[in-house]
Amino acid sequence: MDLTKILQDGLKYSKPQQQVLAIICVALLIFGGLLAFQILSLNFQVQEDTRQIAKLFAQVNNQQAKLEEQQTQLADQTSQINELESTVSEKQSLITSQQQRLAEQESQIAQQQQQINTLNSQVGGLQLELGKTTSNLQDTQSKLTLAANYQTRVEQGEYLSKAYQLLSDIDSTKQLIANDQITEIHQNPTDQQIWNNAKDIYDWIGQNFSYCGDKSIKIGGSSVQFQFWSPDELLADATKIKEANYPCGDCDDKAQLFAGMMYAAGVPSDKAFVVCGNVPGGYHCWNYVIVNNATYRVDPVCSSPPQVINYFWIFTSVQKQYLPDTPATLDCFSSYTADVYYNPNGYFTISKS
Repeated sequence: MDLTKILQDGLKYSKPQQQVLAIICVALLIFGGLLAFQILSLNFQVQEDTRQIAKLFAQVNNQQAKLEEQQTQLADQTSQINELESTVSEKQSLITSQQQRLAEQESQIAQQQQQINTLNSQVGGLQLELGKTTSNLQDTQSKLTLAANYQTRVEQGEYLSKAYQLLSDIDSTKQLIANDQITEIHQNPTDQQIWNNAKDIYDWIGQNFSYCGDKSIKIGGSSVQFQFWSPDELLADATKIKEANYPCGDCDDKAQLFAGMMYAAGVPSDKAFVVCGNVPGGYHCWNYVIVNNATYRVDPVCSSPPQVINYFWIFTSVQKQYLPDTPATLDCFSSYTADVYYNPNGYFTISKS
């Protein structure tokens, strides 16, 4: 519609008509502007929709690509599953075959077990017979061993000149000293440590080892009186000494035990000796302890409480003596005359010249 031409033609009309015409033109202008705006808006919307559609097409293409990739993966997995199913089928077949073999082996094992049970029964009978034979053999061997060692041990226990061989038997003595902490154990003791050992052992013997006459040992059906015993034999059962009655012994037993306990505590064998000789009333044994380049007499019989000693029906009263902290000779009797002395290394006679 050409508005210019309408306006030119409107001049031909009357004034009221011109006003109406003007209003119509204004309305047409407004309508045209709105229509143009609406068209622009629709155009913008179409462009936006076009972009969204393009984006959707891109997403669809991406999804389509992913779907194709997943379909490829699915095809691969399907192939793998088929292969696994084939493998499982083979394994199942193998398992079935092995189960059959296992059943056959179990049947064989059951038969062999029956044979084993039969053999075990036979072995049991043979073991019973073997046990009887072994017991008889051990009894015979024990008697043979006892017979072989009998003469040597009898000589060691009867003869003073062989008693030194018993002083090395101190395994249980070492155990007793370590477990009961009777005295300190040293590898290379000083002279004062040696004397401390002597004092501790002297006191322990006085408290735990009373005086009694010679003892005997039963061999077979006979009893043999031994004069001399090893330290371990004198202690009897060192692990039960506190629960049992106190062991006892005479002068040579106490001297043997004192020397053995000194050696067990680490005192060198040339620092402690068993000594035997005469005292008023008869023959007697005691000890020498050598420290500070001097020899000190220690008589373990003095360690016991006051007592009357019956020595071959000669009754001698002995008073308890205490060993001092510093080295000093300790006597029970008025005089001592030494004839012999010994340690684990040998037996020595004292010259009378």
